[in-house]
Formats: sequence, structure tokens, C-alpha cells
Amino acid sequence: MIRCAKKTIPRGKTKHYRVFWSKHLEELKRKRDALRNTAVETGRTEDVQAWRRQSAVLRQAILQAKRTSFDKFISNINYQSDSQRIFKFLGNLQNNKERIKKEPIRLKNKLLTTDSEIANCFARFYSHKQKKNPFVRKSSGDLKIQKAIELKKELQIDDKPKSLSLPMNPLADTDVVCYTQLLDFFRKSNTPPEQMRSLALETINVNYPGDQWLQIFTENQANIAARHKRSAIEGEIEAIRIALCQLFCLDTKFTKVVLLLDSQSAINSIGNREPPKTAEIKECRKLYELLGEKNKTVVLQWIPGHCGIKGNELADTLAKKGTTTLQCMGRPMSSHTMRIQDLMV
Repeated sequence: MIRCAKKTIPRGKTKHYRVFWSKHLEELKRKRDALRNTAVETGRTEDVQAWRRQSAVLRQAILQAKRTSFDKFISNINYQSDSQRIFKFLGNLQNNKERIKKEPIRLKNKLLTTDSEIANCFARFYSHKQKKNPFVRKSSGDLKIQKAIELKKELQIDDKPKSLSLPMNPLADTDVVCYTQLLDFFRKSNTPPEQMRSLALETINVNYPGDQWLQIFTENQANIAARHKRSAIEGEIEAIRIALCQLFCLDTKFTKVVLLLDSQSAINSIGNREPPKTAEIKECRKLYELLGEKNKTVVLQWIPGHCGIKGNELADTLAKKGTTTLQCMGRPMSSHTMRIQDLMV
């Protein structure tokens, strides 16, 4: 019976079930595990590289499967009546554990919903059991609520319920594709430069081969930033902005481009979904969106600096050379940079 049920019942409940999982992903995972075991046993460089390449392929396939599953689910959903289904689906998509359902509390066929009603119900129950005063004093929270109701009536504030806006598809928004790690995790403090250089070149060759991707190395002009009282992160962001401007003007020369830089803070400032703190960050996101409308693929990839990567070293040399030729761009200083400088004085 169990064998027949597993064979015939579609999408049956299984251990560690995930809505986006498929036989294709299972096969990629099996290949990844086999290559990992081989690399552990042999320890050869080619086996380790094959394992890392397969791991990268599996990560990309899982991300694509999640997006496909989300688009398929969201196309047939009613946002006003299926809110519970949406939250459950998003939880399964993120591998979240299902929360324990809490039973509602009822008192004389009335459903208690607010915290004050539930607290008063328990207080009355225990005071009755202990033969104490059954009347419960109003808490400070109840007094504040009563005062708010009186102010609403006095100021004639309209408190009629209004319909909320429909939930937005997070995948429909323009997200900056950025990566702050290489194919293999490492700590910069205890990793020799030669090994960091090898991992960085392997990441570039595997994820962004030169015959398919335009590779651009950017570097902060630290001396100019210091001369004009600008932070190093702002110098990195300015370099990214200039690169995106050039790419927007030369959009017929490429299809896919990767910006390689050694500042994780600059990448996170542009890639996060928080409101932009400076005009440069806002302009970078706008240029990224415009390039996306032209069907251009743009990726921000972090690489370790000062470890002998040819493109990074050349960008650093040109940045230092530019300190003797470039002039002040006249851009205003950001507010958070001014606050930091005030604290340093």
C-alpha cells in the first residue's frame, strides 16, 4: 500500500519536501556529492575544481527553480483571499519550519483577539479561582487606547478601514545581481595571497568566461577621495558609476558584463534594497535598470585586492596615476560622510 501510494499520489508528503525541488535538481545534487567525495579522496586540483564547478551549477539551477516556481504560483493566486496560502508558500520556498498553530481563545461564544482581552480573561479566571476581586483594573495600555479613541472623536478623524495595496512580486522589482563571495569560502586574514588569487581567477573563469562576458576591473582613487574629504567607499561607488555610464553609452559592444572590484561595502551599498543614501548610489541603480531594459546582463562580483590579479593591479596603477591628472568632480559630500568627519575632529 505504501509503495503504491508513493508511486501514484502526486506531490505526496515526503521528508524535507521543498516546493521547487525536482528530479533534475536531485541529479545535479547527486553529481555534486559524487565529485565532492572524489575530491576529498584524491585531493587533486582538477577534482576540486570540478566539484566547485558543479556546486556553482547546482546553485544557479536552484535559484532558477525557485523563480520559476514563484512565477507559476503567483500567476494563479488571489491576493485578497489567499493570503495564508501565500505566506505558507513563501515559507516553504525559503525552507522555513512550519510554526505551531495556536488555538483561538473564546469566552461566551466571543472570539478574543486583542492582547488586553486575553489578559483580562485570564485575570478574571484566576481571580475567581483564588476568590479574589473579579474586577480587573484597566492597564496603562487600556487607558492609552481609551485616550486615543477620545482624541479621534474630538478631532473627527476618519478611522474607517481601508483596503491595503496588493502585495508586490519581489521578483518583478529590479534587483542588482551582486556576489560578495567566491566559489569557495575563505578567511582573508589567514589565507595566503597566492591561494586567494587562485580562487578569484577560478571564480572568474567558471562564472564569467572571457569569451562570453566583458570583464571590467574597477578601483577606488583613494588619494583623490582623501584630498576632497570623500570616504573610500564613495570612491568605489563613483568608480562603479563611471563604469556604468560608459557601458550605457557603449551598449552595442556587449551583452553580458561583470564589474570586478575589491570592496564588499560598495557592492552591498548598491545591491541592497534600502533607500539610497547618496546620489551616486541612486544613479548606479538607475543605470543598472536602464541597462536591464536593453537586455544587458550586469553583475557586480567581489574579488580580493592586492593578491596579484592582473586586472585589479592594472586598475590600481591607473587609479594612482589619475591622482596627478584628474580634477575635483564637484560632487556634494554625503551627509553620513560629514557626520563621520565631525566625529573624527
